[in-house]
Amino acid sequence: AHLNIRRICSTFAIATFNSKIMVLFLNMGGMEWVVIIFAILLLFGGRKIPELMKGLGSGIREFNKAKNDVSEQLKEGMKEPTKSDKADEK
Repeated sequence: AHLNIRRICSTFAIATFNSKIMVLFLNMGGMEWVVIIFAILLLFGGRKIPELMKGLGSGIREFNKAKNDVSEQLKEGMKEPTKSDKADEK
């Protein structure tokens, strides 16, 4: 399996960015959440929110699938013997 270095680097960059966002969300208090939810209701309305959440969920699933694919490729790449290992066996 060929490892795509750019894809791996971008995945790690996204994971780092996501962890920074999670820290921001964890530090928020109750009043901040109320204001955010109220702003979302004003911007999108009650009918658009389920559609918005569905899109968010599919985006998260796609990200997790890509992350798992990269992890599998890394594990697979570590298990494959290199050309020098094959020459040593002969």
